[in-house]
Amino acid sequence: MKMTNESMDDVTHGLEKLDFHHPYTPYDVQEQFMKTVFDVLEAGDGHVGILESPTGTASADTYKDEPSWIVEQLLRRKRDELVNRWEDREKRLATLRLKEKALEQRSHKRRRIEDPSLAGSRVIDEDAEWLLDDVDDRDSDPQDALSGLSKESRDVLKSIGLGGPRARDEDEDLLEEEIKFITELRRPTFPPSLPPSLAKGDQSKTEAVKLLPLSSRQRLCINPSVSRLGSVQAINDRCSELQQSKSKNKCSFVPKDELLSQTHQFRDSALATLPDIEDLHQLGKSLGQDNGIVDANDLTRPKGIDQINMFELIQYIQESKLAYKIESYVSHVESEDATGKTTPRSSTPVLHTLVAFLIALTNLSSEGRIFYEKIKDPAPDIKLSYLLLSPTHAFSSIASSARAVVLAGGTMSPFDDFKDHLFPSLGTDKVTTLSCGHVIPPENLCVWTLSTSRPGMAPFEFSYQHRGNSEMITQLGLAILNLCSLVPDGVVIFFPSYGYLDEVVAVWQKPGAGQPIWDRLGSRKALFKETRGGSSDEVLQEYSQAILGDSSNGKGALLLSVIGGKMSEGINFSDRLGRCVIVIGLPYPNIASPDWKAKIEYIETTTKTNLIAQGVGNDSATARGKQAARDFYENACMRAVNQSIGRAIRHQGDYAAIVLVDRRYGTERIRGKLPEWIRGGLVGDSHEKGLGGLMGAVGGFFRGKKIKSTK
Repeated sequence: MKMTNESMDDVTHGLEKLDFHHPYTPYDVQEQFMKTVFDVLEAGDGHVGILESPTGTASADTYKDEPSWIVEQLLRRKRDELVNRWEDREKRLATLRLKEKALEQRSHKRRRIEDPSLAGSRVIDEDAEWLLDDVDDRDSDPQDALSGLSKESRDVLKSIGLGGPRARDEDEDLLEEEIKFITELRRPTFPPSLPPSLAKGDQSKTEAVKLLPLSSRQRLCINPSVSRLGSVQAINDRCSELQQSKSKNKCSFVPKDELLSQTHQFRDSALATLPDIEDLHQLGKSLGQDNGIVDANDLTRPKGIDQINMFELIQYIQESKLAYKIESYVSHVESEDATGKTTPRSSTPVLHTLVAFLIALTNLSSEGRIFYEKIKDPAPDIKLSYLLLSPTHAFSSIASSARAVVLAGGTMSPFDDFKDHLFPSLGTDKVTTLSCGHVIPPENLCVWTLSTSRPGMAPFEFSYQHRGNSEMITQLGLAILNLCSLVPDGVVIFFPSYGYLDEVVAVWQKPGAGQPIWDRLGSRKALFKETRGGSSDEVLQEYSQAILGDSSNGKGALLLSVIGGKMSEGINFSDRLGRCVIVIGLPYPNIASPDWKAKIEYIETTTKTNLIAQGVGNDSATARGKQAARDFYENACMRAVNQSIGRAIRHQGDYAAIVLVDRRYGTERIRGKLPEWIRGGLVGDSHEKGLGGLMGAVGGFFRGKKIKSTK
């Protein structure tokens, strides 16, 4: 099921019946997004939603949708439970009435037998029904469950064990809502249907909903010496060492007794609002290639490891907590030497890493690869790593056990990868896709593809074969220089890799017949460059200060960054920070790398096998398998491009120009994989007009915005 902006009317039908408790009036696309999430959760039965919202509110909207749906389910479940209890109670009462009527009839028959004078008098028998009971009967215990019945009825019920004091059953342990429910049932004017408290669907939603933002140390660690390590494993290992250390090297950011007030301040600030991961990180800071590919079975079989029952071994390790106990014991032993002096612990939790590796070996051998790499520093050794090629089976346990699965983000398209590789067995009726439009009006976006600097010059093509052309790099610098003369405030350029960024800067810095391009760019904009392993926060702060600070001279700034780097993920260049985003080339992954070789081979093989099983010919299946692998490879590239582009425009009043520099952006295949909101602002024939057409379009775009702002 695919949903686009054209189906807005259908999607938003009935929105007035749903309240997502927005603190402000949401945009139409946000309502569309929230309604779709609600519908997916409501559909249940393993339904999957793949939703894209470019405004950067996908996660926030999902947080609002889920509590709304959860509260709705709690109230519905409570109503259903009360209805079921009410129906069960009515059935029990009806059964008791029938039994009582039968007992009364039997009692009347017995009276006729005991008093023959009443045998032919029906009137007397009916009148006897209204006679008062004897004094002894009226003095019966008011707590007696049968106190309201006649003496004969009570005698019969007592004979079968139903008499005596009334037992307290579960019906007397009703909640406050149920007590109100019983009270309404006793009203003489109440119709034979559900009580009003259950019939109403608009009860006040006062259910408490808990929110717990979760993330790894890679996102939340505020110790700069740890966070700069890069990989999650290295960060986790170092963090564990610093927390266990008893020396002065212990992490200085661990809460201390003397800083308990700051800990409480962090707690109260985090709980007072609805923070996301970045907010929590900032809050914490403010307070305080010689590779090889081996099949898993090929590696383990010669050593006899394949005869070991991995599942039993892993179960034993996990249930006995063996790895944790050994690591704790080793840590304790190493903390003291023979003299009793404490020594810093330097070992990493290798047993936990080993257990994770053993768990990976239990995956299907066809869906994973083991990589080995020879390393020489600090000592010759071999590094083993495991790559999961297909997440289908790993994800199926989540999908099969959940009522519904929602995958939401700002750059989810192209959607085919999710449907083909995460949920290949689901039918189209079980998958809902939604690509929301942007909240900005069309006139706030100018998208242009630049294929060449001017007619007669070689086209811009930053592929592996041509990206080293120094003349093309020079022409690229001149084009950017011209754009910087028209674009106010901030310009952000995204390169395919750190290596190519350094190569381009080196060419621009070379002295030639005139002033180097790098110096000329510096005269137009303040220059900033993202470096591998460097602090992105410092660069971003200096870049922002050059544009927004009091000391800025009004010329703005130029930031050179990398697609897939820190600047392209999680950092927004809204308003003046990003009036123009320039993407250089297409950031295809290195297809010669072992991991991508394995991925491409796996997709080709599995696609071909599945098609042949469906009766497709071998040649056709082979061709379609290769095409599926190419699409997967290309989708990975375009998803990275789309994520970088989305950094520029973040709210309804924002505006920016987006320039895609490469002749391949002019092809229909590549354009079709851009987000819908980008395609809507793309000038159709821009790839044919060159730099002159681009300058005219960008100049007119920003002049119009300047005139509008002065009115």
